[in-house]
Amino acid sequence: MLIPSKKSGYCAPAPNIRVDPFYQALSRGFCAPAPNFRLHPSYQALSRGFSLIEVVLALGVIAFALVGIMGLFPVAMKSAQESQRETRATLIAQQIFSDLRTGTSSNRFVISGSNNATDTVNLAPSGTTPLFLAFNTNGMPVKSLSGGTFSNSYSDITVPFLASITVDTNTGMSNLSRIQATIEAPAAAPSTNRSKYTFVTLMNY
Repeated sequence: MLIPSKKSGYCAPAPNIRVDPFYQALSRGFCAPAPNFRLHPSYQALSRGFSLIEVVLALGVIAFALVGIMGLFPVAMKSAQESQRETRATLIAQQIFSDLRTGTSSNRFVISGSNNATDTVNLAPSGTTPLFLAFNTNGMPVKSLSGGTFSNSYSDITVPFLASITVDTNTGMSNLSRIQATIEAPAAAPSTNRSKYTFVTLMNY
């Protein structure tokens, strides 16, 4: 064991007792090391701090990683926005098809505006003029549009979605029509620059 030395003021081993250097090193917190005492290199490495070069390299690695992570944010936001548009477009198409299925004759009605205003879609003739509709952010119909208004940018910020409904009777079966609903967004962009989501169903009449 170690005992205080009256001559040197250091902790010295008791007479005739050999102390392992490791325990002498552990005693440094209670008394000063013996003269000419050297720690094992492994313990010296543990007690050594970081150099300036090591700190700079670590900061460089962290900065490089942060730049990569920040670069993913715009991609993630764009993907989230596209996912929201696709979900809303799906709901709009389901609403259009649900309206068209409520009738039994070839003339079907689809809600096209507030107060349950409706427009007629004829399932019988092929190649009829498409019906164009505007929908608000909640996916509710606002009004019907002309083809020219649909193709150009629509300036109303409360209307992000536009829809076109077309009918094709060339299905190979009588009294069966192919209904296509194309939902486009954002409405503020021209039709050529919008994202388009196409939905198709078959209906008897």
